[in-house]
Amino acid sequence: MADEKNAEKPADTTDRKVKVEFGGKTYQIAELDDWPALVIEMVEDARYVNVLRFVLGQEQFAQFIATEPKKKDVDGFVQALQTAAQGN
Repeated sequence: MADEKNAEKPADTTDRKVKVEFGGKTYQIAELDDWPALVIEMVEDARYVNVLRFVLGQEQFAQFIATEPKKKDVDGFVQALQTAAQGN
């Protein structure tokens, strides 16, 4: 029964969160296994801004975008998120 309850939870409300630091800020994200398939497809297609929007959520994404990141920052942040989400 517990598995059914967990399956009903939206991905953004999972208890399995990891912290990742980037650009002097700390963000909380879901573990990689909890990322929706759509986000994995976006990673494969190198649609990194969309990846950040989904993985970070509205508030954290707004904080990141407020730093006026360049392409290299977006690429580096996505790599840091993937590494942290994998537990490496």
